[in-house]
Amino acid sequence: MLPGGGTIDNGFDVSVGQAIAGPGGLTKNGVGMLALGGEGTYAGITTIAGGRLLVNGSIASAVEVEALGILGGNGQAGSTNNAGTVAPGNSIGTLAIAGDYRQLPNGTLEIELELDDQGRFDRLNVSGAASLAGHVNYVPSADSTFPSPLVYTYLTTDGGAQGTLATPDHDFAGVRFETVYGPNQAQLRIVPEQMADDPSLPDDPTDPAPACINVLDRPRGNALTATDRTLLAALIITPSGEFARAASEACPRDSASLLLAVRSTTGARMGLVSNRIAQVHRSVAGPSLSGLPDAYRLRSGVELWIQGSKAPIRTVT
Repeated sequence: MLPGGGTIDNGFDVSVGQAIAGPGGLTKNGVGMLALGGEGTYAGITTIAGGRLLVNGSIASAVEVEALGILGGNGQAGSTNNAGTVAPGNSIGTLAIAGDYRQLPNGTLEIELELDDQGRFDRLNVSGAASLAGHVNYVPSADSTFPSPLVYTYLTTDGGAQGTLATPDHDFAGVRFETVYGPNQAQLRIVPEQMADDPSLPDDPTDPAPACINVLDRPRGNALTATDRTLLAALIITPSGEFARAASEACPRDSASLLLAVRSTTGARMGLVSNRIAQVHRSVAGPSLSGLPDAYRLRSGVELWIQGSKAPIRTVT
């Protein structure tokens, strides 16, 4: 690198695997992506003025992310000031900051999520202290169905964390996102909400939308067809104000398969109810009032029993 530093102005994607050294700094311009895979030991500041810089190797010096810049990758960068966007990973991944992380009021931390059983998500690991301002943007994968409560620890620091991140208005029909802070971390708490209970759904037994939503919504954590998973995921992150319209447009998906699904679900539940009622009647020698209290308790508890118990919150660190 030249003593005065160098500028890469690329309108297309470029990858550099070699080590970069010298007394100067590096400026990234242009809308294209620049991926650095080698060891960067140059002494000057790395400035991301435009486009995306992926650090998949290492940068020893400090990093300045300007308003139009994006810092990502699975490697390690020096102390970072973020006035643009930091999005760890090449897709989902971990970016390490060897030093302090300072996010300015106009900065954004973008966290991508794959909400499956493995719980894959972006992580930002800071060896120094973190000063937080600006926004955090949670980006779930397209097939995320949010089957159970979960906590993701996406930001960790060795030197403590101060400040907060403004969370966008995630007023979704089927999930609530909450940002939670600890002395050395920031977490995302995911709280599923049943779409079938949404008050905006039509209160009309002839309308197919409530039955369709119920069939999709209840088995979120169970095996679903690819079509059903895609539809369910799209409906879950529909803004609450648009949910009734979206549900009416999306349902019924296939009237024949919907009818079979409803019959199967209803039949299985009512079969269990019938067996329980039979047990109540068999508990007495003949028809008498002694069986009635149990029968009434059964009737009043059927709805809660059908819905099932709430799953505990699982924490992923």
